[in-house]
Amino acid sequence: MASGTSAMLRNHSRLATLVISVAMIALFLVLVEVGFRTAAYVVKGPVERRVNTVLDGELGWTLNPAQAPLTRVNRCGETVTRAPPVSRYVVKAPRHANDTTVLFLGDSFTQAQAVSTGEAYYDVFEALNPERYAVYAAGVKSYGSLQEYLLLREVSDEVQPDIVLWQMCQNDVADNVYELERARIWAGKRPRPYVDPESGAIITRYPGLVSTTDRSHAFRYLFRKMSQLDTKYDLGITTGLGALLEPGPRRYAELEAKGYEVTRWALERAMAENPQTLFIGFEACGGGVSAENSRVDDAFEEVFLESGARYFPRFYTRVARAGNTDCRPADPHWNRKGHRVAGETLNRLLSDLLHGQPHATLR
Repeated sequence: MASGTSAMLRNHSRLATLVISVAMIALFLVLVEVGFRTAAYVVKGPVERRVNTVLDGELGWTLNPAQAPLTRVNRCGETVTRAPPVSRYVVKAPRHANDTTVLFLGDSFTQAQAVSTGEAYYDVFEALNPERYAVYAAGVKSYGSLQEYLLLREVSDEVQPDIVLWQMCQNDVADNVYELERARIWAGKRPRPYVDPESGAIITRYPGLVSTTDRSHAFRYLFRKMSQLDTKYDLGITTGLGALLEPGPRRYAELEAKGYEVTRWALERAMAENPQTLFIGFEACGGGVSAENSRVDDAFEEVFLESGARYFPRFYTRVARAGNTDCRPADPHWNRKGHRVAGETLNRLLSDLLHGQPHATLR
C-alpha cells in the first residue's frame, strides 16, 4: 500500500513538473513576443503605420495607405524612400491625363518596394510617354493570378484601362494552388483566396504550417535572420524543409498544371469583363537564363496566346542581360537599374507591337 502511494505521489510530481515546465515555456514565449512588439512600437511606431500591406477579407491582403513614409537601404545598398500607396488597390496614379490608359498589374515586382517611389519600371515607362499614356499601377506582394484578377476587378471601374500589362512571376503557379503553397517554407503566409478552375468556386484557406509572421513579431524576426543566414552561407535549410513537404513528381505535375489553369481562368474572365482592353503578359521573376526559366515562360506564353491575348516572351532575360539589375542572392527583385531597364524595354516592346496604330485594332 505504501509502495503504491509512493508511486502515485511520484507520478503526480512528474505531472506537476511537466505542467510547470510547459507553463514556463509558454510564459517565456509570451514575454519574448511582448518584448519584440514593445521594441518595434518604441523604435518604429504603431504597427498600422509600419506595415505595407493589411489583411483583407476578399483578396487576402491589400496595400496599406496608412503606412508612414520611410527611408531605408535595400539589399543592394541603395537608399530607398517610399511614400504610401494611392489606395488599398492602386500603387500609382497617372501624372498625365492622356487618352490611352495603361494599367500595370502584378505582384511584388509591381509593388516595387526595393526602389524609391517614382523609380519603378512603370514610372520609367510613363516618363518616356508623357503625352501618350495615362499610367496606373496595381500590384501587391505575393499575389497569385486569382488575386491579381480580383484586384483588376476592384480598380477597373476607376481606371478603365485600354491596355493591361500583366506582370507574371514563376511563383504564381504555387501561389495559385493551396497544396503547392502549403509545401513552401517562407515568411509572410496569410489566408489567401483559391479558385477551382473547373467550377469557378472561390474559397479562402490558410496555407501556413507555422505561426504566420503577421501575428508573431518574434517569429518574423527569427525567420528573417534564419533566411538571411541560409542565403549567405548556402545552408539549404529552407530548401530542405520544403523538400520534405513537396508532393511527389506525379502529383506535383498535376498541381502545377492546375496552377497554369488558374492563370488561364483569371485571364479569360478578365478579358471577358474588359472586352475593349488589350491584355499583354510578361514574366519578371526569371532573373536569368535557365531551362526552368524558359519552361515557365513558355507555359505562361501559351496561356496568354491561346486565350487571345499578347505576350512578351523572355522579358526577364532582356532585363538580366543588362547586368546587376537585382540584389541577388539576398533579394531577387529589381534594383534601380533593373526597373529602369524594365521600363525602357517595355516601352520599346509595346511601341513595336502597336506600330503607331490604335490598340483596338490588335484584338
